[in-house]
Amino acid sequence: MDSIPQQIERKFRTALETEAKRISEEFPTINASVSSFIGRSNHRHVLGLQCLLTEASQDEADLVALCIETENLDVDPQIQLDISWGDPSGYVEAELFKTPKEFSNTVAERIETALPSFFELLRSIIKKGRPGG
Repeated sequence: MDSIPQQIERKFRTALETEAKRISEEFPTINASVSSFIGRSNHRHVLGLQCLLTEASQDEADLVALCIETENLDVDPQIQLDISWGDPSGYVEAELFKTPKEFSNTVAERIETALPSFFELLRSIIKKGRPGG
């Protein structure tokens, strides 16, 4: 059986890569890419679609990302889908769940169902070009 990070990569990476390509085509000043990592602290895996706003000023957040984050991989895996800004803002635009949910196939399916609306929201956030309201 595949590990949880392998399951997440297999289930979601292609959709995120397809959306990154779409965003790059729609917004020429955005560098969109997909990456993932496994962190040692709290044993977490993050699969993310990062959008770098190349025309942001130095004092503005220049990165907004849609992330599927799984924490506590070694004990009680919890998963969340969100869209948030990088430094200096850190503003969270949207979360699928109020708190992360225990990883299961059912929760992964909820994330899969929500991805199209989160992709649409990400594009509208990019058009706005700044965190919040």
